[in-house]
Amino acid sequence: MGDITVIKDAGNNRGLSDDQAAAMLGEGDLILTACPGSGKTRSIAARMAMLVSEGEALALVSYTNTGADEIARAAAELHGTRIDGLNFVGTLHSFIHKYLIQPFAHLLTGSVVPVRIDPDAVSELSPIGDRVHNYRYTVDGVLVPRGAKTPSAPADILAAQTSKELAASRGVVGHDDALHYAYRILQEFPNIAQALAIRFGEIIVDEAQDSNEAQLAILSAIKLSGLRSLVLVGDYDQTIYSFGGSRPDLCQRLATELGLRPCELRENFRSSQILCNTTARFRQNKAPDLAVGKYALDRTQPRILLYDPGSPEELPESFSLLLSEAAQPSSSVILVRSKALRARISGRPDINLWNEIEVLIDAKKSESAPSLRKWRSLETMLLRWSLGGADGAPGCISRGDLRRYSVELLQMLPDLDGSIGDWAVQVLKVADSAAKALYPESARNLARGRTIPQGWYHVELQKYLLGSSPWDVETIHSSKGTTVEAVMIVANEPSKPWMTSDATNWSRPLMSGSNSGASGPGSEELRIFYVGVTRAERSLVVALPNSTPSNLVSSFVHAGFSGL
Repeated sequence: MGDITVIKDAGNNRGLSDDQAAAMLGEGDLILTACPGSGKTRSIAARMAMLVSEGEALALVSYTNTGADEIARAAAELHGTRIDGLNFVGTLHSFIHKYLIQPFAHLLTGSVVPVRIDPDAVSELSPIGDRVHNYRYTVDGVLVPRGAKTPSAPADILAAQTSKELAASRGVVGHDDALHYAYRILQEFPNIAQALAIRFGEIIVDEAQDSNEAQLAILSAIKLSGLRSLVLVGDYDQTIYSFGGSRPDLCQRLATELGLRPCELRENFRSSQILCNTTARFRQNKAPDLAVGKYALDRTQPRILLYDPGSPEELPESFSLLLSEAAQPSSSVILVRSKALRARISGRPDINLWNEIEVLIDAKKSESAPSLRKWRSLETMLLRWSLGGADGAPGCISRGDLRRYSVELLQMLPDLDGSIGDWAVQVLKVADSAAKALYPESARNLARGRTIPQGWYHVELQKYLLGSSPWDVETIHSSKGTTVEAVMIVANEPSKPWMTSDATNWSRPLMSGSNSGASGPGSEELRIFYVGVTRAERSLVVALPNSTPSNLVSSFVHAGFSGL
């Protein structure tokens, strides 16, 4: 690991293992690669508590509010340290919104009001609607299509750019555009960049491997403007957001350019050694992690299960039978790649809801004790409704009023009964009322402006929430960061004849004889699979369609799976 100057507080290790303490209680400017189950949250929380106790102002940014909140909560529960006041905890987007976009973006956009991140408002102001978000700025400031299917004719790009600039001049930008303007601010106004770099002693980036090129360019600009310490924490083998622009090589490239000290955590406190040995076969050229947790010596073998893809609803019973052969687990989950397969297995309707409806359902489910993340989602949505498409500014609404009206909105939501359509009709009226009460000058009329899909009236809300199966069935993406005693991960058949099957993608390193899973065709699918299988503590089942070629099935057996 090299020579590490250990800070004075490392003597008691703050509840960390020796490896964790050596990595996270040392000097800054480091990149920490942490295997699944390595205690990353605990390690970051210990470092944050140490820095705060020494009077440092720090920023913790993560890919999701949930991840950032969990680390801040660990700092409070394990060390009695509240990360507030001069510190920042949240997503990178919320960080740049608070310290760059809202106070300074008007210098570039010409807006007469502070700029805010509001993709919906951008769409409403754009003559081409939601299609405006099909184009993004590169780090060099060139507008390009986000995907191969997006028109790339000069006229289409010009229309998108005109729409983006119009919205920005009215005080609203999309998520990608915010990164573009934040980077420009740092480049064109060195005094602003230096002030931000001095504002914090250290910026810690959790799940850094999920950052895209623009996000990393912003972090680099802040560091080069005088930031004392930058800490990147992540795992390249868990880079699963390529649709957002993340790639395994980007984070390492930045670390090399900035000369960040490399550290590594390979102790696995989650899984058994058998699972560590098996899951290592699905990542790039790395030895198995060292199992050191309570299940380290567990002898449960991972299993292969062949199933009928025409009847995936039978999988929960099959999983239950396999688990009954050993001690019943305290927690279990079935993980899938798609929401459609999740719906079939769980017996839930396969229906797409508007994001607003999902947020409100989620808030109502936890009405008695909403998490900080859910409050933020509710407040952000209410703010967007209230400001509408007008030239309103967040500064015209106080934080206290926003929280008070969000509480009232939550209290006015109807019970989770009846059809989704009927519930949505009531909810939109309640939302209209709350938005108008908060800021009547520009509030949207949601109930009049939205048409409820007819299919929603034929689906009972409780059926959507619970399904017909008592089993927890989730997508692999939503499971990231979780720990479960028993996991079944389900491979699906390709939906189109020319598409590659999950079994083919997942078995690629096993068939080739080389752990070359980080790049090339199917590489992200393999990393998604790796995220899924590493959620398990002691019991792992991989369900393959019974149409899977025998050589692919055999490759799993040779990798350590049993059950045929």
